[in-house]
Order: sequence, then structure tokens, then C-alpha cells
Amino acid sequence: MGKLIFNCAVLLVGLLLVETMAQYTPPASPGGSTGPAGPTGATGATGMTGPAGPIGPAGPTGMTGMTGMTGMTGATGANGMNGADGATGPVGPTGATGMTGMTGPAGPTGATGATGATGPAGPTGPVGPTGATGMTGATGPVGPTGATGATGATGATGPANLGGNTAFTASHYNTFDNCVGNSCGAATAGVFLVPATNTNATVSTSAVTANSEIFITPDAGLGGRLSVTCNSLAVHANFFPVVNGRVPGTSFTMEILGPVITNPACFSFFIVN
Repeated sequence: MGKLIFNCAVLLVGLLLVETMAQYTPPASPGGSTGPAGPTGATGATGMTGPAGPIGPAGPTGMTGMTGMTGMTGATGANGMNGADGATGPVGPTGATGMTGMTGPAGPTGATGATGATGPAGPTGPVGPTGATGMTGATGPVGPTGATGATGATGATGPANLGGNTAFTASHYNTFDNCVGNSCGAATAGVFLVPATNTNATVSTSAVTANSEIFITPDAGLGGRLSVTCNSLAVHANFFPVVNGRVPGTSFTMEILGPVITNPACFSFFIVN
């Protein structure tokens, strides 16, 4: 670059010298006629370059030269090396919670777990109510005849025997036995039932004879004595009782026209003769 500046300076000095000499006018010589021009002599040999003269004073600044043409764009330089990775930035704020996902399908039912150990026995519950009285059992066989006791004192004279067509009245009539159920021992009166879905019943009593008149009456109000809920349709025509058999000294059998539905049919009876 420095060499280029130097050469430009030398060129500028030369131009200034040429311009100065062109402006110089020599003094006029005395007038004589101009002789004919002689032939041009041969060109002399080039003399040796004389020593450089001293540097003259700086000439005036020359005119600014024309702007040179813009040089061609230089080739693109090679890419510089990648810079070092910058420091990790601070952690950003936590994003908003996303929407709850849909509920997945129900998983299969797990296997049944093992049976747990038996717990301790609970306390004994309160005593339940007393059950209904059971039906009277059949009369046992007659025992052997006991020894004849001593003759008792003669009793007072009783009332006259009511024989023949003698009439009498009373506020009510009692029997020695009044049984509950279908086994009545020797009772001449009592209550019994025909179970649901049945149409007949047998009442055991030794009071039955071949000549007995047996009276049977439907009665839906006997549930308390029989410890059941009597059928409320006991007075229906289907429940009309009919004695259809007897075994003297043992029992009688009765029958109704239609079967009993849901609750048993309740009846009372009494035997004459």
C-alpha cells in the first residue's frame, strides 16, 4: 500500500513539472532571417542517467483525479468458527394444568379373595316368645283296676232323676272335656281345623258311638284357641261340613266341598249320645 502511495506522488510531481515547463516563454532573440533547416542529424547515443537532483519543493496540489472504477467484489471469506454454546436460560414458569383425560375402561374383576377367618361368636340373643301349646296327646291305655276301696258313707239324697220327657233349662251347658286340635281323648266337644289345600279331617275321640249325633260348625273366630289365622271364608258354601264316617269309640271323619286356600278352615263340634 505504501509503495502505491509513493508511485502516485512521483507521478503527480512529474505532471506538475511538465505543466510548469509548458507555461515557460523564452526571451526573444535578435531578429535574423531564419536559415533553412538542416538535415536532421542522427540520433545520438543515450547518455548515462545523471545523478538524481535534489528533491524540489512540493508543487501545488494537483487536481483530483477521476474516481477509479470500483474493483470487483472479493470472494466470500470462509465461515468463522461456531461460537461457544450460550449458558442455559432460567427455567420458564410452570404451564397450566392440562385437561383431565377421559376415564379409561373398567378393568377386569379381580379374583375372589380368600375367605376371612371366622369371627367370634356373637352374644346370645334374647329368649323368643313361648310357642303355642301343642295339641293334647292321645289318651293312654286304661290302667289295671285298683283295689276296692272301703265303702264310703251314705251321701245325701240327690235331686230326682230327669227321665222321660221332663224338660229343664240352664244358663249354659258344660262338658267334662273341651279339646283343642284333632286328638281329643274322650271329649264330647272341642275345636279342630282342616289344613290349607285339604278337603277333610279326622277327629279322634272315644266319645263317638254308632248312635252319636255329631254337630260341626264353621267358625273363623277360633284362631286364638288353635294358634292359627283362620280362613275368613270359612262360612263359604264350599266349607259346609259333612260327617262322612265314624269309628265307634275311636273317631269321626268330616269333609268339605272345596279345598281350603291359604289359611286353614276352623270348626267346632259337639257330640250327643
